[in-house]
Amino acid sequence: MAFDINDSTLPAPTPASLLLADLLRSGEFEVQQLTQILEGTPGLAEDTLNFVNSPIFQPRRPHSDVHRLAVLLGARTVAALSLAATIAQSYAKAGTQGLDQHHFWLRVMLCATAARLLSELDKSLPAEEAIIAASLQDIGMLVIDHLLPAFYPANTDQGDDHNAVATRERNEFGIDHSALSQSILEKWGLPEAICNATGLSHLNEAPLRNNLAEQLGFIARLASLAADLAFSSDPDAILQRLHYHCLNELEWHSGQLTMQLHLFRSAYNELRPLANRMKIPAAVFQKAGQHLREALQPRRIENALKASDELPKPDKHKARDVSEVSESIDPITGLYNRHALTSLLQNELNRCEYDQQALSVFLVGISHYSVIRECISEEDNVAFLQAIAQRVDRHCRRDDIVARITDADFVVVCPSAEAEACPAICQRFISQIESAAADTENASPDIYSGYVCVPYERSQRSASVVLSELKQSLLS
Repeated sequence: MAFDINDSTLPAPTPASLLLADLLRSGEFEVQQLTQILEGTPGLAEDTLNFVNSPIFQPRRPHSDVHRLAVLLGARTVAALSLAATIAQSYAKAGTQGLDQHHFWLRVMLCATAARLLSELDKSLPAEEAIIAASLQDIGMLVIDHLLPAFYPANTDQGDDHNAVATRERNEFGIDHSALSQSILEKWGLPEAICNATGLSHLNEAPLRNNLAEQLGFIARLASLAADLAFSSDPDAILQRLHYHCLNELEWHSGQLTMQLHLFRSAYNELRPLANRMKIPAAVFQKAGQHLREALQPRRIENALKASDELPKPDKHKARDVSEVSESIDPITGLYNRHALTSLLQNELNRCEYDQQALSVFLVGISHYSVIRECISEEDNVAFLQAIAQRVDRHCRRDDIVARITDADFVVVCPSAEAEACPAICQRFISQIESAAADTENASPDIYSGYVCVPYERSQRSASVVLSELKQSLLS
């Protein structure tokens, strides 16, 4: 299934959004340039101040002047916050078709509040960027709802957590709403780290500690789990997962998470003025609040902690980060991982320009991989991924770069590959995945693919831009 994020019926960037995006792309800029845009756009300065003064940010004292706010927080931070506000408002005005609009935007507020509380304990993380990533990680759902209005009513229950929703989307479309969110935010011009974080917000892997986008994406993922507590029919399972991730992957102690969850419950009623501005009915707000209070009873949190202690502990990323090799290599397949891919691709783009040769990048993956993974043992799953890796790698040239970026998604960078050869090369990789499935006695997989050819005249683009275009080849 293809999605066109440039569909004319989707909300388009406003003039103020374009100006803010230009500022962010320009590098350093004067505070006065920002305040001229905010104060020159009716309501935008007020919206930005309302956003920052809300319980989501919980400032020590209310801000009343955008110029002073930009001086205190930094002009780039306030520009990103204002741009995020324009995106949310544009999509809120467009309304929803199958999704429950009130439920959706209330959940966005809860995600943002949880992200602020979760990021407070790591002073190295920019809390404002964590809040933006958590707030906008589900914008892709509005895109799917708008372009395919029949999908969510038939497939989404109000009690579902968003991991389950994302899994159904991947099974149906080959991508989930977080990938669409990333594309939308890139289109509107938000900073790269925030865009990448939204794309990682449903990735079931612990973050590397030296990667800001992964850290922000992980906070967005945990914030999404916390927001689900207000609606889920199984809050105990969510609490266990929160404990598991925070204690084992963020290395908190149990008292830290218990305190942040207590603050999360206490902050709910303070969201009422913001909910009123978003026209969320009082009955909806009260029902979710009651559900959240019940989910976060002290005894319930304590029981979840005990249950999560019995789960197997993951390998510490901290130990793996020590080795440059382990940080670059996927431990299952031995291929490069997604962390290494960006820098390797950037090197090839630089060489492409110097040698005046084209470069092509291919993406092949399995649409319903989560279904296959659930039907086979862990050993068979590993054997399947290794078989794919061996076959794809065997059919690459010496200078080609092969990476497994997540689950059963593989990227191949092919220097000196012209556009005319791309369809045949792509088909060759598809055939190898089909052969690997047959060798390991897996059902014939539904394979999706895409590619981007970069002529040397255009090789000045960054690796992140090329990877974004590669993803766009699947969406349009």
